Amino acid sequence: MFTDPVTLACGHSYCLQCIKDHLKRNPGKRCPECRAELRADCKLRKNVTISAILELQEVGGREMWDRVPTGSEEKFTQDALQGKLDLLKQEMKKIEMLQAEFHAVVQNGNCSLRDNIRTYESSSSVDVLSSSLDCEGRSQSAENSPSLPSATQTDEVVKNSESVSEETRASVSEDPDSLRGFSEGGTSAAAALSAEFVSLSFLHQLGHRRLVFLPQRRRMEVRSGLSLRTQRCRFEACQWMAEEEFTTGRHYWDIETSACSGWAVGVAYAHLGQDERLGRSKSSWCIEWSSGRFSAWHDGTETPLKHTHPSRLRVLLDMDAGHLSFWSGADGEDELYDVQVEFRARVRPVFWLFGTKPGNALSFPSP
Repeated sequence: MFTDPVTLACGHSYCLQCIKDHLKRNPGKRCPECRAELRADCKLRKNVTISAILELQEVGGREMWDRVPTGSEEKFTQDALQGKLDLLKQEMKKIEMLQAEFHAVVQNGNCSLRDNIRTYESSSSVDVLSSSLDCEGRSQSAENSPSLPSATQTDEVVKNSESVSEETRASVSEDPDSLRGFSEGGTSAAAALSAEFVSLSFLHQLGHRRLVFLPQRRRMEVRSGLSLRTQRCRFEACQWMAEEEFTTGRHYWDIETSACSGWAVGVAYAHLGQDERLGRSKSSWCIEWSSGRFSAWHDGTETPLKHTHPSRLRVLLDMDAGHLSFWSGADGEDELYDVQVEFRARVRPVFWLFGTKPGNALSFPSP
């Protein structure tokens, strides 16, 4: 990455100090790339175009570029471990919630496995064992219940759960569209049963002057420099907040990304600041494909994703359960990333586009 870039008469560019050091060491004054001879009175002039690109705020500014050559393998390893640690904490929180629910059921002396089958089936083996303990409230009280059930109790609960699971799958098969493309089992599948599709709309007051929305094509794209809007912008970064906002309920929307070389898709509180980039503040969450990296972002923390960035994805927002998840494909076949959030204010969809290339676009297809 260049520092104070200059360009020689032959067209090759170098850092100012680097080329100065080279010319001092080599009296012949030749370009180190093509060996073209340089005039003795040649002046090293700043390349303002390269300098402007390096300072672009839409791609992270100088801070992001400086991070690329200095990021060590140890740093990337730490990021990966931190991501795994965050996922582990989320799983532990789910286990604690299930255990609390189980103890409440035991205290009441009744356990309706049929009502909770989706939750328990989606949990880990530890969750199933904990939830199966004394489900009928026959012999133990809440204070004296053991930490794990006996083998007989476990077998009985597993058989019951398999029986109810068959009934659940049968009811779903009668209406194959009811899952709206989400995989069976798990929090997302249960939420998708009642999730509502949202056809997003965009007001120019909530976007950046470089962006335009074409309603007939359901397409958001980057304008050329000659057609930029002159009105006051909602954001300094090249991003747009949708008009719709959510406080309750389960909602989803789809995005086509194949026509965009760099993008971010997520949600944010309606009060997201004018100078706040999606995923770089405490009030926003997103997944992003940029500079050859596919990651999740929140509060300026990056979590690398192991999946390939998709050409089409689905966002599922469950405000009631405080759950946000991202899925790939037209029918949400694979889960890319999910996060548990205790939303404290109104939430809106937000989108960022790589703003230096006119024609970069995101589309919003109907299901």
